Amino acid sequence: MSRSASLLSTVTLLCLALIGCGIDPNLRYTVTGELGATGEGLENPEIVVRRSTYVEGTLTTEDIASSRVRDGKIDLEGEIHEPTVVRIYLLDGDQAKDSVYAVIEPHAEIRLVDLGKNKGMIADGTGKHAQLVASWMMSDEFVSSLNAYGDSITAWQEEEEAKKKAEEEAEAAADTEAGDSVIESTDDEEVVETAIVAEAGSAKEDAPVVATTDEDALPNACEGDVVEAAAADEEEADRPERYVLYDKVIGIQNDSLDDLARNTEAPLDALLAMELGGLGRVQEGVSRLDELAGVLEEDVVSKRISPRRDRLVAYLKRVDADKSLAPGKFAPDFTLANFDGENVSLNEVLQENEVVLVDFWASWCGPCIATFPELKRMYSDYQDDGFEVVAITIDDTREEWVEATDEHELPWLNLEELQIDGSSGPVYNAYGVTFIPKGYVLNKDSCIVGKDMSMEELDKLLAAQFASVDSTEIDQESTSNVAETTDNQIGS
Repeated sequence: MSRSASLLSTVTLLCLALIGCGIDPNLRYTVTGELGATGEGLENPEIVVRRSTYVEGTLTTEDIASSRVRDGKIDLEGEIHEPTVVRIYLLDGDQAKDSVYAVIEPHAEIRLVDLGKNKGMIADGTGKHAQLVASWMMSDEFVSSLNAYGDSITAWQEEEEAKKKAEEEAEAAADTEAGDSVIESTDDEEVVETAIVAEAGSAKEDAPVVATTDEDALPNACEGDVVEAAAADEEEADRPERYVLYDKVIGIQNDSLDDLARNTEAPLDALLAMELGGLGRVQEGVSRLDELAGVLEEDVVSKRISPRRDRLVAYLKRVDADKSLAPGKFAPDFTLANFDGENVSLNEVLQENEVVLVDFWASWCGPCIATFPELKRMYSDYQDDGFEVVAITIDDTREEWVEATDEHELPWLNLEELQIDGSSGPVYNAYGVTFIPKGYVLNKDSCIVGKDMSMEELDKLLAAQFASVDSTEIDQESTSNVAETTDNQIGS
């Protein structure tokens, strides 16, 4: 065999090893690992590597590599030209089951470790990933905290399942007892169950979206709250253990990334730490980005630093708006299009109701959707008394909003402020939305009487408010009856 033929054979074998010569060995990175409990029950598991980049100032996400998981084994190869922050997803069909952040670069080796049920995956690795991610993610402190949090979630789920089972058994026993009673005493009585399902109106694709806010026209504070506002912060002792443990996990992550973003000497590594989330919630992050802009290449500044700085500044403004809209303050008015394309103003809704919940949500927000059953129940109980919900979607597309509205059969006012091309709207900004679900409870005078309330807290607020309304109506009715009786006595 000639020397050239031998070389060709070697190249051919190398290409076959690298999936048909599609990957440049000089740019190659790998993701390996083995699924444990996190992968149990998945029908078609797949590992997908996603990268977020700014395109003309808009944050966009793209899949840059993927691989099927076979027999629980993770084995993915891809190529990358420069150190990049990615998010590695475990998918089952279209459903994301878990994800973990990583820093990939040429020759990087990322190893996923499945910690088990309700704990998910963490990522070990080489190069910049070892410095910026694995340094804290693989630490004993983080792993033990994540294990404790996962165990608390498992224990809570088991308690909820046991509670649900006991309730179902008690309900079944009660139904049996009631059924026996009916058979004995009302042989001819027919029992009919009815279900009322609110249907969403048809959407008009060309409906305009109009938003107005006028914070300067509002006084600083208001009086005559419907009911005493709920406390903004729960006492630590009253918080469920899983919440406390979750805060600890996130605290280790945030503190580590903040330190890396603040103190890493290599400018690009400091930027990567910020892209992972370091200093992403504080004013110091803006100053650090300005420092990095002075030493990194112009192309990096225009594509990665300037858009991030703009988003951080906008976020900090929303934080300030959120702080300013405390219970006892007036909420800004706005006008947005509803599901039928008709403009609805907050002030008009307030004039017609006693209590209004302004609720920001999105079709992809699991915690938002989890509130719907209880919120529907409260809406049914108190709508006639003067309770209204103004739900504002922040979905990216109208199609997502329409589909979710139909799927969940939302019976209340449903308005849109879509985040077109990743740009937030004026109502979103004015109300300081930095997370969802985000809710403000207002009285008819537009005064905030509750903020970011749990469903339990909202239920108590509504019960207190409308119990007083019902008692007033009863008193008025009693007074009317007494007056009528007196008039009759006088007349006789």
